[in-house]
Amino acid sequence: YPNPATTTINVSCSKEPKRVLLLDASGKMLREFNNPMSNFSIQLNDYNSGIYFVALVDENEKSKIERFIVRK
Repeated sequence: YPNPATTTINVSCSKEPKRVLLLDASGKMLREFNNPMSNFSIQLNDYNSGIYFVALVDENEKSKIERFIVRK
């Protein structure tokens, strides 16, 4: 949240993920966060307007993917 976002997206998980991936609309990985906290923020200043995805990867390599929009 928020969605759409302008400068920051806040990620909140029920338990800490092993990794979090920031992906563009084509699925290309833009950034990887290893062992993040269950609540953290991603700065979006370097990203253009468009559709992006956050993949939350657990210790079993299972992913939950959430879509969000960056609007500048």
